[in-house]
Amino acid sequence: SRVQVDSAAPYEFVIRLADTNWALACSGVQQAIRIGRDEIKWRTQSGKRPWLAGTVISKMCALLDVESMADLLDQNKLHQTP
Repeated sequence: SRVQVDSAAPYEFVIRLADTNWALACSGVQQAIRIGRDEIKWRTQSGKRPWLAGTVISKMCALLDVESMADLLDQNKLHQTP
């Protein structure tokens, strides 16, 4: 796969979304952690954010549903920022 990167962008890492053509670019990664299923507050309804599988309150982070995120990107339904 091909990644186009603006040389002025502050990104150091690219995290591929499973077996898709999409990735997340980020300027830093602090650490990889294991999260137990009981630590996750799972969403019960898909709502307006089908890419949000749940939240991990103790880590103050969101858990992504990678397949839903890739589907939205494929359908070009996510808003792009200039």
